Amino acid sequence: MNLDDGNFAAETSEPATAIYGDVRLAVTANQVHQIGDRYYGSLTRMSSLNKDALKRLQDMFVQPPGWDEAWARLRDRQVVALTADSGSGRRTTAINLLASQGLPVKELLVAEDNDLDRHFSADAGCGYILTLPAVREIRMPGLVNKYLQQVVEAGSSLVIIATPANLRDLDRELQDLSVLIQPANARDVFGKIIEKSYDIDTANHWLRFSEIQDRLRGATLEDACRLASLVVAVLASQHEDPLSEVLGAHANWLDELKAWEQEIEDRENEARDRATVLAIAALEGSSPAAVFEAASQLMDVAGLESPRGAALAGPGIDQRLQRVHARVDDQRVTFNRVGYGRSLLDRTWTDRPDLQKVIARWLKGIQAKTFTGEDIERAGQTLLNLADRQCDASPVLDLAQEWVRTDRMASAARLVSEAATSSSIGRATRKRLYDWSKLSNIDNRIHFLVAEVCSGDMALSYPEVALTRLRHLANRDDDLVRQEVVTKVHHMASHGVMKFALEREVIEWTGAAESLRARCGRKAFLALAREWEPNSMTPLMVARVSPSIDATEVLGNGWRAVLLDATTRAKARETAWGWLDAANEGRAPQELIVNTFARASRTTGDAAVVSKMVLDWPGNTRNVVPGYEELQLQIIKLIHRNDGLAFVPGITGGSGGEHS
Repeated sequence: MNLDDGNFAAETSEPATAIYGDVRLAVTANQVHQIGDRYYGSLTRMSSLNKDALKRLQDMFVQPPGWDEAWARLRDRQVVALTADSGSGRRTTAINLLASQGLPVKELLVAEDNDLDRHFSADAGCGYILTLPAVREIRMPGLVNKYLQQVVEAGSSLVIIATPANLRDLDRELQDLSVLIQPANARDVFGKIIEKSYDIDTANHWLRFSEIQDRLRGATLEDACRLASLVVAVLASQHEDPLSEVLGAHANWLDELKAWEQEIEDRENEARDRATVLAIAALEGSSPAAVFEAASQLMDVAGLESPRGAALAGPGIDQRLQRVHARVDDQRVTFNRVGYGRSLLDRTWTDRPDLQKVIARWLKGIQAKTFTGEDIERAGQTLLNLADRQCDASPVLDLAQEWVRTDRMASAARLVSEAATSSSIGRATRKRLYDWSKLSNIDNRIHFLVAEVCSGDMALSYPEVALTRLRHLANRDDDLVRQEVVTKVHHMASHGVMKFALEREVIEWTGAAESLRARCGRKAFLALAREWEPNSMTPLMVARVSPSIDATEVLGNGWRAVLLDATTRAKARETAWGWLDAANEGRAPQELIVNTFARASRTTGDAAVVSKMVLDWPGNTRNVVPGYEELQLQIIKLIHRNDGLAFVPGITGGSGGEHS
């Protein structure tokens, strides 16, 4: 979930169950007619949420039947299983259960990659959500128990989301911790959203309309949210007849669209008008020039010729827009009706399946030669929202590849990141990223795209998924791709993404049987080892290490790899001396660093290399701090104790003496 300040967002429970955020903050003159469409385009994203976002989420939430029992069970046992059918608000309830107990919320995935769970390491003081897949998995009970054990041992909490059917596949103890959750009242959800967006009087005013009562009677939570979002959007637009506007938008403007289609069937310029209305739907908010250019290109893609002399003859802009129920507002084209563009695109997509490939190819063709960057982004977002509603990731992924080939990497990454965290097309998108990461015979720019996506927002939402794909990229036979992985790993670490899980993954690469991955792992490890906390000047890899984690063995493996390899040894020695300086000067935990370098030695050969590095310090450093000889002696003793040798080499001041 992603709750950006100032954005209209929806949190769904496959499908949506609540709306969060003050819609009025998002409304401008050019946006107001798109808000109904933005509701449908809001994608479900789960990541660590900040306190303000969680507060807004809690303000909008309506507690369902079963809440009190679930809350108490989570508080007392650290785990609860919410049992309910999809669409009943399970996921929103899970988020609010954890948030109400002051826990940052994270999500676990299962059954997507065979090796997905290998990365998991629970953080202390967090709340995790685990949704069981609908299809029965043989390994599920063991995997759930593994997650549960790590979460509880870390002092964190776990909410399991299950249907009554797949809950029976779990251990008896977990079944006993289940709580049946019933959907919240649709009327209460509708009223709460409007109340928090405006006030209680406005909410009660709308609840008194018999037409609204009819729509809410027996409505799902998704539909209640959708209806409320349309009310808020229409109120922001200050429409003359807000009730009629809401009811029309809620019905997807079906009657109006049918009437309009019948109206244009006998027109001489039917194709031109249809192209115009689709162009407005795709680029709503763009300039008239961009919209009409897009309409012309759509006719070309569809194999139709634009009327000859159209620029010199025929109706002008105002008349052409009036014929399709649109207008120019502050040099930007918008429909007169809220959500009309979304309804039009959906109807065209389903009613004219032969146009699906044409529309996708047309939106891909909206490029920088004739359109602004803003226009191109709008076209991409339109296709993403359409693909999300139609549960088909292919058009979005095809567009992303086209953007990569035309040097729009950042835009492509944003598009794929949103798709990867969607509740409807996320799984298919993540699968495509997995396939791309393993292919060697594709354009390396696609590999760069995977690296960009897996080091961005998706890493916050699904860290295990991101690490799996980066691991495969690290084994590609392309120096540029592997260097990009190193760069992205360094970026993630410097921004605090995944911390120990990221470091452990990179260190695993250093010992991989595949030489390319091991080479990439060594470079990435050194990049991480050379990163420092800006205030304390502590090595980032040892800063804020959880007391529950024994990091010395993992870090020792990384140091062993870079010190033994001839291509990285010189830089590794220099970096290691910086760590020793930090330990000796009290800027880093001395015991941790002493044990880390001791564990870097496993054999007599290792002992020789690591001991020489230790003994050469501080001869090659600028600042000699008293006490370094004692620190040297501690490490050397541990190295040779681990190696089983009976002697300890002499310490020769700062001259870098060798052991004999």
